[in-house]
Amino acid sequence: MSGAYIPSQKSVNPFTDPSPGRLGIREEDAYRFLDRHSKIKGLGLPDWALLAALLLFYLALGAIFDTIAAMVLTLPVVYPLINGMGYDPIWWGVINSVVLELGMITPPFGINVFVLHGMRSDLPLGQIYRGIVPFLIADILRLGLLVSVPTLSLWLPRQLGWL
Repeated sequence: MSGAYIPSQKSVNPFTDPSPGRLGIREEDAYRFLDRHSKIKGLGLPDWALLAALLLFYLALGAIFDTIAAMVLTLPVVYPLINGMGYDPIWWGVINSVVLELGMITPPFGINVFVLHGMRSDLPLGQIYRGIVPFLIADILRLGLLVSVPTLSLWLPRQLGWL
């Protein structure tokens, strides 16, 4: 193969065809990309250390990005890694949402803090930051509980028959 992508002449439904070629990605490039995840696992880090690094990364990302934008940009890279470590994808979705939302109120850049300041410009930023401290502490405790006891975040999906 010459290395250039040549689209096929047949009509393909992009919502039902799972092949990488429908996006203009050569299949060997897709597998080479997925092989990077095995290289990350080959670093010798324990799963909990890699998970902690991902949580810190998403916390920082949540402070400057919208939740949906952060997920769309990072999940294609992070999801195979999480799946390869043996974590449940639904559990990771819950954890991912919680940590990104936590990042949205985390000082010094929390987006929601600036939205609140824009709505009530008479309140100084320092007062708003002092006001979110109890919520920040509660959210950190909730995140720690959900990470350490995964069945809490998987109970409802099990009850609905999704697992």
